[in-house]
Amino acid sequence: FDPKWDPIRKSCGYTLRLAEAVNLAAMTPRNRLSSTNYCLANAAPGGEYLVYLPEGGKCTVDLSATPGKLAVEWFNPSTGMSTAAGTAEGKSKREFTAPFDGDAVLSLKAKSS
Repeated sequence: FDPKWDPIRKSCGYTLRLAEAVNLAAMTPRNRLSSTNYCLANAAPGGEYLVYLPEGGKCTVDLSATPGKLAVEWFNPSTGMSTAAGTAEGKSKREFTAPFDGDAVLSLKAKSS
């Protein structure tokens, strides 16, 4: 293997791991739900959201269509590390702040009862 391709191989693996953690088949682009304008969502009850923050920092996500609590997890595309960040209530707009610098992916997934 040529080591110059290692970062690409790692990024493909990170993407696969993230894709396996959500139901991508049920998600559609719903960019208006996020202040970053990068959002895949299945916003129905029991829903999931993936929000991309190209510069990290803060974002607002409209969770109005999803009642109950959602598990919050941050994914660092540079390192492949995931960080659980508690829960958030649905039914309204919520603000989230990435816990690290650089681009970030926010994953929100309805918690089962």
